[in-house]
Amino acid sequence: QGKKATADIAPLFDYQRVYHIQVTSVKDINELLVQNRVKDFQRMFENARRFAPDNLISSFDQIKASLRQDKESQIATYPFKVIQEATYGLHEGEVVLVKAPTTVGKTEFLRALEYHILKTTKANIGVIHLEEDNATTIKAIAGYELSVPATLPDCGLSEEDILDGYRKAVKDDENRVHIYISFDREDEDLLFNTIRFLVAAAGCKVIFFDHITWLGVGRDSEDERRKLDRISQGLKLLAKELRFCLVLVSQMNSVGSSRGSKNIDFTANTTITLSRDTTSPLDVVQRTTDFMLEKVRLGGRTGPAGHALFNREKGKLEDLVNDEGILMDYKNMMREVSI
Repeated sequence: QGKKATADIAPLFDYQRVYHIQVTSVKDINELLVQNRVKDFQRMFENARRFAPDNLISSFDQIKASLRQDKESQIATYPFKVIQEATYGLHEGEVVLVKAPTTVGKTEFLRALEYHILKTTKANIGVIHLEEDNATTIKAIAGYELSVPATLPDCGLSEEDILDGYRKAVKDDENRVHIYISFDREDEDLLFNTIRFLVAAAGCKVIFFDHITWLGVGRDSEDERRKLDRISQGLKLLAKELRFCLVLVSQMNSVGSSRGSKNIDFTANTTITLSRDTTSPLDVVQRTTDFMLEKVRLGGRTGPAGHALFNREKGKLEDLVNDEGILMDYKNMMREVSI
């Protein structure tokens, strides 16, 4: 309440004459008086800086803190070499948009990224897969750990096998993954409150949201646009405020934009577009996903960003680029295709 009162009172005066005495180590000035700490108060008084709203920085200490924050802002890396080199990983306050036409494999891309973060960091993640039941999400995480297509009914895994794989994936820490299992798409406040809880209370550093376009289904085009504009803007501000990374999925329309709202594309810091020839008579082509970077937060290295091949035997999306370049098995497969 004191901070709020300070912010409310300061604009009533000439900003050139308003200074803010930062009281540290005690609750308030009266406590200094009771303890007869005159010199401590004098020091605070002399070090007072001109008052500025919380959303402005200018002092060297604030600048130094911001530089330190930037240095620590990377949360995780991508499991795909070319994307990682171009983007420098996933960062605090960042919105990563993954978009593609329907049936291309956006959710599979998220699964590969979710598993990679679990295995390479200590970060907690929040998973909101609106079109997928929670059992499928759990099986997918376990399947990546066990290298078995666990989401298929004939995968040969028991419930105990899947649970064991899931526990290994999360390093036996039940707080690593928080899966949202029900959703009212008409309740926007519930969406924002849920994400706020996942970050502030559950400690999630990355939130996976698949997919935002689903929230506008069933509305006329103008109403859909307004709703998706509002939600995408709110998510962007929330990510910046709470310093988490939001990996957001959207369906792509015929002209390459997010369906229903151009604002979804505008609010993203990094945009990864997926494409795949789902109708090719060649199996290897059907299973190959091509990556394109439309927008990159750091460096601006846009353009083609590698490929991944879905391994049906293991049930996982695997990168086709290693330190030496394109993997030889893929080269050979594509050579056979061209012949």
